[in-house]
Amino acid sequence: MAAETGVLPERDVGGRPSKYDPVHCDAVIAYCATGKSLTAFASSIRVSRRTLLYWAEQHPEFAEATQIAKAAACSWWEDRALEIGAGEGGPGAASMAQFALKNLAPEDFSDRREVSYSGAINHNLTYEQAREEARRRGLPERVLIAETVEPDDDGEPEG
Repeated sequence: MAAETGVLPERDVGGRPSKYDPVHCDAVIAYCATGKSLTAFASSIRVSRRTLLYWAEQHPEFAEATQIAKAAACSWWEDRALEIGAGEGGPGAASMAQFALKNLAPEDFSDRREVSYSGAINHNLTYEQAREEARRRGLPERVLIAETVEPDDDGEPEG
């Protein structure tokens, strides 16, 4: 028949049909709004977290839903943190809330801030000034003096 019409039949790509369903968009948001993770949601619908990532790549509406779900989970944990701050919660509750928030929203709750700078930095410190600055800051001299240069007879570094 294909030879008669000149049209080839659709190729069977094999594999299982996808379990993706657009109802998962609302479901992931509702599920994570209870403080649970995307991994826990994946488990609840019997797929892997990797499958969720694949769905997010293939379906922009699901990608958006997972971002909203993460924000909803973060909101739930922030509420728990406020309750803990008001004296509620048992042993370890504060640590758990802190851990969850740092991992769900590192942009908002990280202890560490990344700062980058591009361009030349020229301090023009003498050896003695660098040693004095290190002492003032309570740092080992080698922290401020990248290459140890011994001073010559006049107290200045050689070179």
